[in-house]
Order: sequence, then C-alpha cells, then structure tokens
Amino acid sequence: MKHRIRHNQLGRNTNQAKALYQGLATSVLSLGRIETTLAKAKAVLPLVDNIVNLAKKNDVNSRRLVIKSLGSDQLIDRIFNQISPAFGSRPSGYTRIIRLGQRLSDGAERAILELVEQVPVAPPNEKPKVVIEKPVVKKSPKRPKPLKKLK
Repeated sequence: MKHRIRHNQLGRNTNQAKALYQGLATSVLSLGRIETTLAKAKAVLPLVDNIVNLAKKNDVNSRRLVIKSLGSDQLIDRIFNQISPAFGSRPSGYTRIIRLGQRLSDGAERAILELVEQVPVAPPNEKPKVVIEKPVVKKSPKRPKPLKKLK
C-alpha cells in the first residue's frame, strides 16, 4: 500500500533520494537558479522553501535544522545573511518553477527552479594558481639497438 508516502523518490532508494534533494537544494541556494527535470524541481521545491522559512527565524535551533537538512554548513552565512533578509516581508512562496519543454534525447520535461527574489551570487573563490616548476632531468642519449646474432 502507498499510504503516507510524502514525496517522490524519483526511482532511487531513500539515501540516494535524500542526497539528490540535498544537492539540488544546495545548488539552488548557492546559485539562485538551476535547470533540471520537472519532477526533480517539484520534489526539491518544498525543501528549499522550508530552509528559507527556517532561516527567517534566525536562531540557533533553525541554524542547526538548516545544517541538518543541507548536510553541510558551507552555505549557512549566505542563507542567513543574504537570502532570508531578501524574503523578509514574503510569508511563503520563495521559489518558482519555469517549464522549458521536453529534452530531445529522452523526452524528459525540463524546468528551471529559481528563487523569486534576485539575491546577488557571490563570485566563486578563485585560488591563485601556483606554478610548480618541475626539475629538468637530462636524458641520456638513446643507445642503438644491438644487432641480432645470426645462427
């Protein structure tokens, strides 16, 4: 029986589905918008809305719950300092789904999942490129192959 099934697992087992939801939610919150299939967008939309709703409370418990639902604390400062103030007066509906049509390869319905308010995206941390000079090794000249002995 399918009683009390709350969300679609998208053909995955429970742990894989949770990991997928965490990854998609992290991408939406860090980039502001992602392009994915319609089924995945519909599945992750409540999770993103719940995270933003928790972030608007801005207390220790909500921070712990956001870390628990995202699986890491990399985006905590961005969520609590940039995203939640942008939605301060909005009671709900922090994300939208824009349909794009079918994908040519497999016919899957594509969609864009984005935050309703435009939150500035932080530039990626560019690490300075370190050039490591490899030591020059002088190779000895190739020896000629020995001649085969005639029997």
